[in-house]
This record gives sequence, structure tokens and C-alpha cells, in this order.
Amino acid sequence: MLGRDLDIAYYQRGKPNNHLRPICEPVIDSVDQEHCVAPPTSLDAWRTALFIGALFEAPGIRAIGVDGRAAPEIETALRGLCVAGWISPAACARARLSFETTDTGRGWFYSHHHHLHVSWRADD
Repeated sequence: MLGRDLDIAYYQRGKPNNHLRPICEPVIDSVDQEHCVAPPTSLDAWRTALFIGALFEAPGIRAIGVDGRAAPEIETALRGLCVAGWISPAACARARLSFETTDTGRGWFYSHHHHLHVSWRADD
């Protein structure tokens, strides 16, 4: 869907900026696996979750995809932000992440170790 998708770098801790870079180790035996092969080390899950929550304030979000190793931290932060009232109940009800922890062919396993992917529905 041309023009309805956007890739955005994760918020990161311990880095000079939020430029696009892996938030985890993606390499095994000198080969880039194009996904996290270990837990994230620089992901700022709270700020990333707050941003994702703000995106879900708009009902037109189709999917937000993240790396499978980043998903648990972001989901935990999202739940906490919803409970604390930082994100509206409507956005919390819509806030679902797309990810794969193994390659099941849905397209979320590879290449999300340095960014999240936002996709809007065509009817909005």
C-alpha cells in the first residue's frame, strides 16, 4: 500500500540520538541475521510504548510491527501506560503489536531490529 506505511527508529537508551541502528545483537558467526538474536540492550521500551500508544489514538492504524525480541518489553510498557492512564482506554483497546518470534512468513520476523513499522488502513 504505497504511502500508507512508515518505518520509525525505536527510542533508545545510552545512545547520542535515536538514529536508525539495531537495538540488540543481530549477528551470529559474523553473519547479520536481520533480527534480534538476543534481548534488546538499547531499547527505551517506555518511550517507544508511549509513542506507539499515541499512534493508536488514531483509529486508522492497521498494524505496528516490531522485532519479536523487542515485543515483550514494549507490550509490558504499553500495559503499564494504559493502567496508569497515560494512554486513553480507546487507544489501549486498539494497541496490538505485530511481530514474530520465529519466521512464520507473515513478514514481521526480519528487518525490524532497528525500527518499528507503522501501517495505516486504506480506508482512512
